[in-house]
Amino acid sequence: MNSQALTHLVGQEFKNWQGKPTDFLSALNSGSGSNRQYFRAISGKESFVACVNDDIRENEAFFYLSDYYFNQGLRVPQVFFISKDRRIYFQQDLKDVNLLQILKKDGFTTDTENYYRQSLQMLWQMQAST
Repeated sequence: MNSQALTHLVGQEFKNWQGKPTDFLSALNSGSGSNRQYFRAISGKESFVACVNDDIRENEAFFYLSDYYFNQGLRVPQVFFISKDRRIYFQQDLKDVNLLQILKKDGFTTDTENYYRQSLQMLWQMQAST
């Protein structure tokens, strides 16, 4: 499916969920090695990340783990809506900042070190809770 048709499909699923079209919808660079495609959907002051993935088994595993970790109090994106065919879902938008960007921008500061410690703590909690 070409990118224009995929964007239209994501927009339709957003409308199915929210009952209105997005104000803005754009493709995101996934940065991952999978076939998942990501979009940022903006409606009013709210922003969501849409994911399109034809691998339903992978999606189901993600839905399960995301819900499980979220309910354990870990900081993972919450899934808000899943399409009927289980191929498109909308999740919490955690924005664009990541640890590597902070490290490149700020260097090895106390704050940067604390972010890494917090991340490692969360990873440990994920492993220990499953």
